Amino acid sequence: MPPQNPQPPPTSESSSHKGNCHCGAVRFSITLSPPLTEYPVNSCNCSICSKNGYLLVYPNTEDMKLESGQEVLKEYRFASRYVRHQFCGECGSSCFIKLPDDPVAPFIAVNVRMLEDFDPDSLTLRKPDVVDVSVVLNVGQTIIIPGEVCNPDWTSCIIWGPGANECLVGGPHLYYTLSGDTMWKIAGRLNMALDAVRCGGDSCDTAKTTNCTDGICPSGGGAEYTTNETIAAGQFIKIPMCHPSTCDIEPYTFSQGVYKDLADRYGSTVGQIQMLSPTYNYSCIANEGGTCPPIRLAKNCRLLSSNYTVLS
Repeated sequence: MPPQNPQPPPTSESSSHKGNCHCGAVRFSITLSPPLTEYPVNSCNCSICSKNGYLLVYPNTEDMKLESGQEVLKEYRFASRYVRHQFCGECGSSCFIKLPDDPVAPFIAVNVRMLEDFDPDSLTLRKPDVVDVSVVLNVGQTIIIPGEVCNPDWTSCIIWGPGANECLVGGPHLYYTLSGDTMWKIAGRLNMALDAVRCGGDSCDTAKTTNCTDGICPSGGGAEYTTNETIAAGQFIKIPMCHPSTCDIEPYTFSQGVYKDLADRYGSTVGQIQMLSPTYNYSCIANEGGTCPPIRLAKNCRLLSSNYTVLS
């Protein structure tokens, strides 16, 4: 996913600066608002910024002019390979960080150490605590995602509880539980009503039942479990399925993003993608080099008739 916009709100004042790499082959000019003396300069602690000594400001794309050196600029990408770290191919100075140009990036990150009037003592440094995406997280580790990432509307980035559907369009019929799963989370991932997932479309008591064998309840759902009870990983929960319905299934290899992005783009749900590749470890996209194995992606999930039944 694209990174959060790091630009501070502009003010009525601005400052203009010229800069160059160590050998002078790369020369540029930028305009900043607020001016540099008031600008919250980003002193990032991720692996690449720490190694390169980046101190970053983010002028609008139209406020940065590359005056010379385009032909000597080299690029380095890592992890999701989404952004381009640009450095001088002659002297090695780390100059810019650029987003993809399609669509046109709204800003460019500039290393203020390249400015001719660079004075570290005059800067206001902002030191965010960044989780390095090149480090694979341990199973069960908790990370906190700030609400600002979602620009927040609480729907586009976060699966916020169960949906309203009584059955799953296109299947599959069995859900393989993951670490930390609850019936509430499963219903949200499948965009289904909580009672439908727990009871297979049939009416049932909200209390626990004991008539389940090997994790599969005869009524077709997870009636064995209460709403927020943590379910052991590796259990099978039978999910009520809309019949007749289908999904197109095909292999898919992705290098960035999460299952929610794929579900929204291709017309399925997070739960369906997980159910088709329950043991897939997509942390491999955080490792430089190599190729991630494909997942089985559910696409274009749809009813085949307006008159459908619920298979529990």
